[in-house]
Amino acid sequence: MIIEKLAFTDTKWQKLEQNIIEKNSVDLIFVFGDIDNVERYNHYKLLQEFYPKAHIVISSTAGNILDTSIDTYSAVATAISFKNAYVKVSSLEIQNNNTQNKIQDCLDSLQNDELKHLFLFGPGIHKEGNFLDSLTIKHEVSISGGFGGDSFRFDHTYQQYNNNGSQNTFIVVGLYGSSLHIETSSETGWQEFGSQRVITKAKNNIVYEIDNQAAIELYRRYLGTKNNNLPKHALRFPLSIKDDQKDKKRVIRALMKVNQDESLTFSSAIQEGSIVKLMKTNVHNTLDSAFLAAKKIRPFNTNRSLTLIVSCCARRNVLKQFSEEEVEIIQDILTSKTQIIGFYSYGEIAPLQNKYEKSRLKNHTITITTIYEE
Repeated sequence: MIIEKLAFTDTKWQKLEQNIIEKNSVDLIFVFGDIDNVERYNHYKLLQEFYPKAHIVISSTAGNILDTSIDTYSAVATAISFKNAYVKVSSLEIQNNNTQNKIQDCLDSLQNDELKHLFLFGPGIHKEGNFLDSLTIKHEVSISGGFGGDSFRFDHTYQQYNNNGSQNTFIVVGLYGSSLHIETSSETGWQEFGSQRVITKAKNNIVYEIDNQAAIELYRRYLGTKNNNLPKHALRFPLSIKDDQKDKKRVIRALMKVNQDESLTFSSAIQEGSIVKLMKTNVHNTLDSAFLAAKKIRPFNTNRSLTLIVSCCARRNVLKQFSEEEVEIIQDILTSKTQIIGFYSYGEIAPLQNKYEKSRLKNHTITITTIYEE
């Protein structure tokens, strides 16, 4: 596997390192950029000049990661040339709520016996969040990825595969071949506090009432914050959600927007009857979770590898000037042999525990995927 990293400067792409790579051999390019940048420039066309046969996957972000730097460039890219592995990509634009069936069709079109891993990228603001729960894979395949961002505007995001992109585009990337060794891990660092409560009125990703009271009152009471300080302030205080009392597995949902009727828009769907608690963290716990996530996937061998980081924008909101330290911790553990690229997201995709367990949409989480080729 050969990797080249690029940065977008002065309206053009610049290679930051010159590897011996044949331009027609590049299989896959990840591009992560500021929302204004990726909507303004046709990065597919620009990168085709370097790599004419590559699959090019583009997503807007809430911050770009390259090596151990954050937002040094308005867009960053990694070009990957596999020795024996190969890549297939499927994309679709969703205009209604039939997300699950359409993404399942994408997965079905990519599945074969050599499939090792799936990356899923999609819009960061959407109504359906539980569609991942019912997706089926024919054999043991790990899934990771993330949903785009728009630099904390919480208005819309943008995803593009090759020449096709929109605010509603989902992209599924399949990696194939016995030469690949892929590991994924995730950690959060947030802890529950306060009383247990019940979602008593909700529709899709909009919550109207918690414990039969206006949902916004929970944040007013516990956080002492006003509407104009939400949702960015409330990013530090997500909801821990379980389907019912017997459910031992929780997911975390981030508050994205306060609506005119004072209902709350979350990052994805929350069901009525769900059991919820507020959560909190601090800088130490957030950095420690990055350490724990990286420790789970220590280097498989001494070959050059790719590390894709998808970290929740809420983590950046907590870490502030310590944000780069989170990436430095991962780099130290995975060694300088790995090339890091990634982004801050509005949703992270990874298994809850075992890498072949069903992946879930998460918030306030850091996910790490490493790719080695033998």
